[in-house]
Formats: sequence, C-alpha cells, structure tokens
Amino acid sequence: MADTTKAKDKIANPEAHFDKPKEIAQDETLSHEEKTKALNTWEQNERQLLTASNEGMPGGDEGLTRAEGNRLGEIYTADADLQNLKKFVDANPKMTQAFIDAMDDATALIAKDKKLAAEIYARSSKVKVDPAEVQKMIEDKDAHFTATPEGVMQFAEFMHKAGSIKMRPAKWSDMFVPQLSGRSGS
Repeated sequence: MADTTKAKDKIANPEAHFDKPKEIAQDETLSHEEKTKALNTWEQNERQLLTASNEGMPGGDEGLTRAEGNRLGEIYTADADLQNLKKFVDANPKMTQAFIDAMDDATALIAKDKKLAAEIYARSSKVKVDPAEVQKMIEDKDAHFTATPEGVMQFAEFMHKAGSIKMRPAKWSDMFVPQLSGRSGS
C-alpha cells in the first residue's frame, strides 16, 4: 500500500520527488503509464505557473529567474524520449530484433575474422583508414566486442553515488530494450 501511495504522490506532485523531468523516465518504481501521467502533471503545473506569471500573479519560485527559465522544454524532451523509444520498440519488434541480430552477427564476425572485419570497416568508413591499423586495434588484448551490455550497473552505481542520477536502476536490463533482458549482461 505504501508503494501505491508513494506512486500516486509522485504522479500528483512530481516536482516534490524529482529535480528534473528526465528523472521521471529513470524511475524504476513507476510504470510507463505512471511516468507519462507524472510528466503530464508537471507540464500542467508549469503551464499554470506561466499563466499566473503572465497575468501578474505571484507563482512559485521555479522558472522566475532568467537563468532558470521554465521547465516545459525539459518536460517535452523527457516525455518524447520516453514515448518515442517505447513506441518504436513496441511498434517494430521485428526491426528491433533484426538490429540486435545484426549487432550479434557483427560481433561474431569480429571474433571469427578480425582481418575481414577491419577491411569492411576501412571500406565503409568516411575517414580514410588503413585496414592493417584497424586490425591492430581490433586485436588489442583490451578490446572486447559484444552486443550485450556489460558493466553498465557499475557505471550506474557510480553515477548514483556521485549524484548524477537520483535513482539507481534495479538491474541492467531496466536501461535497455526488452529484447536484451534474457542475456547475461551486467
């Protein structure tokens, strides 16, 4: 019940729970629908503050200084990012899977035939590069190629501790398309 109450408060009062609109999209405790509702609530609150300000009424402190501006642009960007990726993946599961499969094929080719992979890269690059130099880079002992996200939780943990992100993702797959969730990423 406490989680439901907190989720409802995040939707009704997003400014009290999030410093920036994009943090709503990163919140793992809210569903996609709840995130959309929270962004819509914040948008309406911003519009009311702008209307009040334009009519000479006192409003909240947010958005009143020239440096700060209003948050509508941030809200629109966060909402568009949230909606566009989900819409695309939901509407194009075969294309999304085809892209992932192509990435898997590319990493398999790199592992199997580094010389061929270097030649393909050199031919398709807009920058003139020597295939032998590319092959050296591919063969570097520290180079590792995979389409499965690795090490992102360690990076997310660091960003969370540093204060760059407010909420730490529960698991690595929360940050990627659902088609990757069955993999052993980290």
